[in-house]
Amino acid sequence: SSAALQRAIDNERERVGAGGGRPAALASYRMTADARLAVLRGESARGLAMLERAVEMDGRNGFAYLYLAWLHFREGRLGAAAGFADHAERHLPEVRPVSGELLGLRAALAGGPSGARVR
Repeated sequence: SSAALQRAIDNERERVGAGGGRPAALASYRMTADARLAVLRGESARGLAMLERAVEMDGRNGFAYLYLAWLHFREGRLGAAAGFADHAERHLPEVRPVSGELLGLRAALAGGPSGARVR
């Protein structure tokens, strides 16, 4: 669900921030959460720009890559979507809502049913 995925982002941001964290990574996770909300409001171009900035800040932010993959998939840019999905898979925590999103994206890229949307 959307709420479960947002909790996963928040949990990862807290994990990264523990003990002082990495300021760029924390900013990247905040920007990813804001980008997700922008996309949900129908502001896909703004969300895309924010996600691209988020991965520039922290190339280990798997959530930003996941949302980039979904956005590119929605726009029919399947090669870009697959590339971002690969990055997401390398950097995402292995928790249920995240794994489900990634599996859904992989199914969509393979031509299966997906419910392809940013949650």
